[in-house]
Amino acid sequence: MAIARHPEVAARLRALEAGAGEVTDLSEARGIAAEISRIRNAAAAEAGIRTAGEAAK
Repeated sequence: MAIARHPEVAARLRALEAGAGEVTDLSEARGIAAEISRIRNAAAAEAGIRTAGEAAK
């Protein structure tokens, strides 16, 4: 839900997810995965949900 509150972020996430299956370059795939992770972690933080990374701290 937190992602839906930010249409530009939601659109970027959809574009990244759509492109992820098309990538053949490992470095580019890692960059896409990292950006998706940042978007999802930010949304989780906004929603007050702890992520696995936070639980390990």
